[in-house]
Amino acid sequence: AIPDGAYNSDQDMVYFVLPSLDEKNRAVFGVASYRQITSASLLSKDDDVTRSHVQKSVCVISRIPLYGVLTAKLELITQAY
Repeated sequence: AIPDGAYNSDQDMVYFVLPSLDEKNRAVFGVASYRQITSASLLSKDDDVTRSHVQKSVCVISRIPLYGVLTAKLELITQAY
């Protein structure tokens, strides 16, 4: 869910549409939110954190295109995560 060049911004959203696996001629709608923070700001740092920044993303797939609602919720979830 993290696009190329994501390291150039601290956070962003990605919107996408995928073909449904259940029904022909239908689609599912996706929103991914990603965020990057410095490794120094981590409260608990594991040995596998070797770079100066870490990136995490959260993705939601919906049968209904609720982009606005999902964007608002994902911003809060990604910030907390």
